[in-house]
Amino acid sequence: MDGHSIVEFLTGADATTLAFTFSRVLHLSAVWGAMTLMFSPMANAYFRSVRRTA
Repeated sequence: MDGHSIVEFLTGADATTLAFTFSRVLHLSAVWGAMTLMFSPMANAYFRSVRRTA
């Protein structure tokens, strides 16, 4: 946010910061993947075929 480069961040970061950053990137990738799969045609067909019980 202060205009520093990614290289500066990576060289100055400690192990805890790098682990947190990695877990955050992994989490965001999982969310984006889930959102993509959730709205795929196969998922829509599945949920339309399941009968509602409530």
